[in-house]
Amino acid sequence: MITLLTLLALYFLPTLIAHDKKGVAGIFLLNFFLGWTVVGYLVALAWALAAGPKRNDSDAALAGELIRLERLQRDGAISWAEYERQKTRLLYGYA
Repeated sequence: MITLLTLLALYFLPTLIAHDKKGVAGIFLLNFFLGWTVVGYLVALAWALAAGPKRNDSDAALAGELIRLERLQRDGAISWAEYERQKTRLLYGYA
């Protein structure tokens, strides 16, 4: 049983590596259907290693809000303390 689980984990190693990266569905499909071939396995593994992290739209929105706060502080529209309070609220959910 342990041997079977180990072999299954090795077979799906590219998918396991790519579980939190862009293209995980494609990597899984390639790994599932063509992983039994050496070429298919190596392509899936290379793809998993080269794939970048998933881009979260909320991360982009957070970055934009932090840039906006920094500009407001730099232009004097808000104080340094207010900037820090708002930044803490955005990053950690409390102020």
